[in-house]
Amino acid sequence: MGCGASAPEVDEENIGMSWFSKERVIGKGGFGKVNAVRKVVGVDNETWYAMKTIAKLTTVNKGSSALAQVANELHLLRDLRHPRLIELHYAFHDDTMLYMVTDICLGGDLRFHLHYSKKKQNPCVDASKGKRWLSEKTVRHYCAQVLLGLRYLHQQKILHRDLKPENVVLTEEGQAKLIDFGIAAEVSAEGQCYQRSGTSVYMAPEISLKGHAHSYASDFYSFGVLIYELLVGFNPFISQANSRELYAVKKSFSEKEIARANGLNKVSGDCMDILKALLQHDPSKRLGGGPGGAEDVMAHPWFKSVDWTKMEKDEVDPPFVPECKTSNFASGKEDLIESFFPEADLDKAKDIKELEPHQDKFTFFHYNKLQVNKSRRNSAQKGNGSRRNSRQGSEAGLTEPLLPGGK
Repeated sequence: MGCGASAPEVDEENIGMSWFSKERVIGKGGFGKVNAVRKVVGVDNETWYAMKTIAKLTTVNKGSSALAQVANELHLLRDLRHPRLIELHYAFHDDTMLYMVTDICLGGDLRFHLHYSKKKQNPCVDASKGKRWLSEKTVRHYCAQVLLGLRYLHQQKILHRDLKPENVVLTEEGQAKLIDFGIAAEVSAEGQCYQRSGTSVYMAPEISLKGHAHSYASDFYSFGVLIYELLVGFNPFISQANSRELYAVKKSFSEKEIARANGLNKVSGDCMDILKALLQHDPSKRLGGGPGGAEDVMAHPWFKSVDWTKMEKDEVDPPFVPECKTSNFASGKEDLIESFFPEADLDKAKDIKELEPHQDKFTFFHYNKLQVNKSRRNSAQKGNGSRRNSRQGSEAGLTEPLLPGGK
């Protein structure tokens, strides 16, 4: 994957599907599907990306909160830059669809590798009596990379709020990145978020309380659930997923219950200790819940073998290098057949008509990383290379509000 020798000239202002060749489906989520695409024009000609496709009508029908979620992900991704996070390259829309083009990570998500990958594809998976789990060494590597991503997000005053195996993907080289920032949130001046949001069985218990006030410690609770699930093979709260008693179950989740879990009987004492510290019900007593935040978690003895500088730069060998010729995504297994058939346009005219009153809601949906980089280079050449606050979105025409009437 890389840039070709020749690059047809393009109008950088008018991003469209003609810039890309859509290839196989690699995943599917609540808002739409994700395709592997190949850029066919421009300086990044022949570069491969992942393209998330979202139906405008689906977004409109789901209400203002759905549109806000889409806008939120675009707003965050266009400003975030870290090796452990997926990076946005383009965003554009046509009459019926929204498109987000990001780094492609064909190594698959951790849910797939935990539950579906074959032993020859992933030698780090252990299985016994129908149960599957990852080795402690493997889990530590991936979770160290996730932790670096969380530290960066928290430094930007952002909570991820949806940390789970399917939101951790592997590059072709086998290194982990965080994805899906649809319900991520910037904390208030008081360091709090107040909106209930997340996946119930990964969500910190304090989010269920009246007022839903939560802060950075909530991400570390989800982080603890992630470690547990990868080591054991299942979420500790999955049987209570739709229960009104889920809060009480989390509150009473004891050290004994952690110790009794099949799969944890062979882990190290440091591993057991970090699980207990992260799954602490009280956020003020939870590891990472103090002023040290992610640094306190990184300093835990379970991570003592991690070279954080090398880990951040991808200079540590991954547990394994994934096979990328087939789908490695749990959400995409049943959808690969779509890649062999053209998408139906039967209802497109009907959708366009129905969307006419709503098209102005999507004018914010545009981003071109190449333009942003060009703008930065020009500014530097003019002697204005000082660091600016990317939150202001001043580059490449990103000063408009993300939503009509928004901030």
